[in-house]
Amino acid sequence: MAADDSTWSMEIDLEELRRFADILLRTVEENEGRKYILDEDDFWSVPPDALFDIAHEPNELDIGSLAWSHEFLSSMMQDIDDVLPYGLVWLAQILTALGLGASPVRPDD
Repeated sequence: MAADDSTWSMEIDLEELRRFADILLRTVEENEGRKYILDEDDFWSVPPDALFDIAHEPNELDIGSLAWSHEFLSSMMQDIDDVLPYGLVWLAQILTALGLGASPVRPDD
């Protein structure tokens, strides 16, 4: 898709995403186990206003923290009234780290 084409859109069905996530997580769990070690905490983060503006290179990068993302999600889950759509961003950051090669926790033999 061309960078100047601002008319593109895509409809997302949350049930379909839920199915994708369930299948992926279940398959990884069955093959590798339930728990993983994240060896890195900090990561580069593109500011939200620049993330999808591929016509322009970001002027700056932010630093994100997997520990913070996990902490924010854990805190948010304490009260269902505090659940925010931005929690999906924090979850995506953790899932990205898992997908890029987190190490499964292996029980001691």
